[in-house]
Amino acid sequence: TDGSGGGPSSRSPSWQVDLPTTNKKTQTDDDDDEPDVQILSFQDFLPSFGPRAVPPGKYELDITEMNQIGVMLSLKLSDGQPNPPETFGVGEFDFSLWVEKIEVILKEEKEGKIDDTCET
Repeated sequence: TDGSGGGPSSRSPSWQVDLPTTNKKTQTDDDDDEPDVQILSFQDFLPSFGPRAVPPGKYELDITEMNQIGVMLSLKLSDGQPNPPETFGVGEFDFSLWVEKIEVILKEEKEGKIDDTCET
C-alpha cells in the first residue's frame, strides 16, 4: 500500500496478488532444504478494499508510492474466489512462512536482457 492504511474504509486500495502455496507434507524430505522461489509481477496485482470488488481499470498501481508490503493467509484469492482446499487446506492446520528476502527484479533482468557481468 501507499502507507495510508488501505482497506474497506480507505480511499487508497491495498494491492493483492496470490502467492501459490504447496503442501510440504506431500513432498519428499529432499525438497525441504530447497527454497520455493516466487516471482510476483506488479501487473498481476489487483486493487482491493477488503471484501468489496473493485471495478477493473478504476485504480492504477504506482510503485513509486508503495511504502508497505504485507503477507496474509486468506480464505479468498485476490479475485474474490474461495481459496481452493488443495492449496489452502481445510479446517485448522499448521502454517508457516519463511521469507528469506524480497527484492525487485527488473523485467529486462527476468527476461535475461540485462548483462549483469562485471568486467575487471
